[in-house]
Amino acid sequence: MPSINWFFMLFCGAVFVSDMLFRRVFNWLLILGIAVKTLALAMGADVPEGFAQQWQAALGGAAAGLVFMLAFYVFRVMGAGDVKFFAVLGLWLGVAPLVPIWVGGGVLAGIHCLAVVIGRNNVMGQWWALQRVPVQEAACRLPGIQKAGKWVSDTRGGRRGVPYAAYLAVAAVVVAHWN
Repeated sequence: MPSINWFFMLFCGAVFVSDMLFRRVFNWLLILGIAVKTLALAMGADVPEGFAQQWQAALGGAAAGLVFMLAFYVFRVMGAGDVKFFAVLGLWLGVAPLVPIWVGGGVLAGIHCLAVVIGRNNVMGQWWALQRVPVQEAACRLPGIQKAGKWVSDTRGGRRGVPYAAYLAVAAVVVAHWN
């Protein structure tokens, strides 16, 4: 039977891809994460170090994650998917790892924002912008790329912003395996 550790990494990887491509964390993905962790706790599965090993730790982590991030959602600083994913991370890992995950995700999101500002304002100069043009034009000529791009664009539905859940997922994998 695959380790719960592997499922956690795959789960975080799926959240990363989902948020990067579509700027959304799908509810079915979050429900799957909740179901697997709940099943592991109910069956008394061997849970590795760094993960919540008892119901109290898991439920306390989920509540803390939800309450902590809810204020950011209320003030429209982040999306509902980010908040729900942080609560699921609390369920998986407990309360203690949430602060380092939040800080790590924030640092990665800050780097993302800085890169976007640099890219949009041509801080690197026109030379850098001109270097990308031939690659983008060549890639856009491929029919498969065109179809995939249209599918991603349609699914994204105009959502923009920082894929914070993706960066939380990266930080969660690092923090969970740091122990």
